[in-house]
Amino acid sequence: MFQEILERGRADGSLHLDSAKSAALMAHNIVVLGHMWAFRRWALAKSYKLRDYIAMQTSLILSEMGANDR
Repeated sequence: MFQEILERGRADGSLHLDSAKSAALMAHNIVVLGHMWAFRRWALAKSYKLRDYIAMQTSLILSEMGANDR
């Protein structure tokens, strides 16, 4: 699902991903980052609130794909 969305962004130029392989890997990264809170909440919650974690990870993902360049 994420890969399809990323491919659409790549096709219309709104996301800067070099290739279909890059889009596929980024899709996996999005899934893993989404699961990280569940797996590492015991450590992350000491430093971050959930909403801050989400905002920071979202910013990281978008900046990696050049989506914040617009």
